[in-house]
Amino acid sequence: GFTPVVFPAEAAQALGQQVILAASDGWVRLSRETLPTVKPLPATVPGSDGTFRSRAVEYFRRIVADALKMPAGEISATEPLEAYGIDSILINQINARLRSTFGDIRSTLLFEAQTVEALAEHFLQKEREALERVLGETPMPVPPPAATPIASAPVPAVEAIAIIGISGHYPQSEGLAGFWRNLSEGKDCVTEIPADRWPLEGFFEPDPEQAAARGRSYSKWGSFLNGFADFDPLFFQIPPSEAIRMDPQERLFLQAAWEAMEDAGHTRAMLAQRYSGRIGVFAGISRTGFDLCGPAFEKAGARFQPRTSFSSVANRVSYLLNLHGPSMPVDTMCSSSLTAIHEACEHLRRGTCDLVFAGGVNLFLHPSSYVELSASGMLSKDGRCKAFGAGGDGFVPGEGVGVVLLKPLQRALQDGDNIHAVILGSSVNHGGKTNGYTVPNPLAQADLIRAALDQAGVHARTISYIEAHGTGTELGDPIEITGLQQAFEKDTQETGFCAIGSVKSNLGHLEAAAGIAGLTKVVLQMKHGRLAPSLHTESLNPNINFSRTPFFVQKDAAEWRAYP
Repeated sequence: GFTPVVFPAEAAQALGQQVILAASDGWVRLSRETLPTVKPLPATVPGSDGTFRSRAVEYFRRIVADALKMPAGEISATEPLEAYGIDSILINQINARLRSTFGDIRSTLLFEAQTVEALAEHFLQKEREALERVLGETPMPVPPPAATPIASAPVPAVEAIAIIGISGHYPQSEGLAGFWRNLSEGKDCVTEIPADRWPLEGFFEPDPEQAAARGRSYSKWGSFLNGFADFDPLFFQIPPSEAIRMDPQERLFLQAAWEAMEDAGHTRAMLAQRYSGRIGVFAGISRTGFDLCGPAFEKAGARFQPRTSFSSVANRVSYLLNLHGPSMPVDTMCSSSLTAIHEACEHLRRGTCDLVFAGGVNLFLHPSSYVELSASGMLSKDGRCKAFGAGGDGFVPGEGVGVVLLKPLQRALQDGDNIHAVILGSSVNHGGKTNGYTVPNPLAQADLIRAALDQAGVHARTISYIEAHGTGTELGDPIEITGLQQAFEKDTQETGFCAIGSVKSNLGHLEAAAGIAGLTKVVLQMKHGRLAPSLHTESLNPNINFSRTPFFVQKDAAEWRAYP
């Protein structure tokens, strides 16, 4: 009549004679009466028998224990290191210890291997020869890696999607022609916050600690759209009294959608005739602020209440153009516009839409946005977004809007549409739990990129340029490179063949519009056959050893030479 307490079968060794083994279900059962006499499980790997693997685990357990100032026996090989309070400072200490012994290792290693066992496994798989040397083991002969010749191109797993229309407005740029001119000339579009947004007095405090204590911002820089509030309500059949209450982000996205339609050579009448209204709208947006401007407007004598509605950003387009497909905002923070494009592609492939508008918009309309980012320590202290550059300590806020008009490639070819570029594949995932809420997961990023490559049927060795996220931080950029490197390793071990850059070095971080800005940069580079320079990279991030990766930072403007 006792109540059983269930343990995994691997605990059998620790429980000894007190264990009653179940038939063959992989578990052991122990009566409650024997619990007080059971010793706790040892911290060593179950079944440790002096093998090379167990010696490796014990070695790395001691290194972690030294950093944590804990007895090694109290650290479980399979427990996430965050359970012991590991942080970025301790990670740097462990990395320094590992580098002193093994030489060059990735600064992101402990964000990939989050347990002692996983850390040991990394060295067993990737650095076995060095590990054998350190532990005094006789090296095992390791055959040279087999070459990975590129055979015929893999077959795409999904239907290709054509970009038949594109529009955008970015800081200090007149349309996309001006945007390309700034990119190709390597122009930094970051300035001090314009006076027509809010005054710097009582807002800017250069000392980060004082800024946090006084509710101010230690950053006074950003890239801003000129004429962000310019709008012709009557053209869009909106009463002026209603238009003035609309968030300028909503107005900008509406204008950009109309321009993308025009760029595709379409009209409202054509949308109704060709597509029967099965047209979707996906709008990336994540920034509020206009709705907080009410008191200032009221003080200035305004008689309206400003409002921000994410759903209305997409719905306004559907209403104006009489579209009956899905119409929804997408807020996935920095990835909002790319997630919007991914969702648009998925709807086209499922046949729920014949045509889709997708993109993103971002404006900074209230000082509270800067104050919030400063309190989190996310902003650059010198107004430069140093994507992959040395000294990157945060990002610079930026503004912009961009929209693409998407259509299945085969139908676009049949209809004779002008095709700017083709989307072969896309993928979305989440990093899950890491060593911090704002810390990305390099393994999840590798899985994400690998899934997109496989879906697109693209061999990594044939990729000659990557437009990266490139936030410009000492930790975030190495994690991104690690994810890319691991995704590429399935196809090739070659190094130094793929250029990489980030539009953030020109514009700062456009948040919900960051993805569409990067996509637009790639389309423009394809159109002109040239690669734009990535700025602030005279000295590269010392935590990234680019010589061991497939990538090199595109520092200068150059001809885009694709894989032969």
